[in-house]
Amino acid sequence: MKTVITSAQAMLHSTVVETINALSELCRELREELETARVDEREACAKVCDDLLAPDTYSDTDKSMWDVTCTDCAAAIRARETT
Repeated sequence: MKTVITSAQAMLHSTVVETINALSELCRELREELETARVDEREACAKVCDDLLAPDTYSDTDKSMWDVTCTDCAAAIRARETT
């Protein structure tokens, strides 16, 4: 006959506790890696805007507007730190 244990008893078993602790640590590490990837991707996108040159065919005025727009775009991307 098998011994029936309650979920409360199972939660106190050393193997269950070790597994839960290991999973908690893995989740923490994964969250850190995801945040690092998110920050890296955000900066890479902003850098594309920073480095985007206006076409040579644009007038000086249009190039100036292009540069301001690209700078604003990069700043907006970098400002999205919480999303």
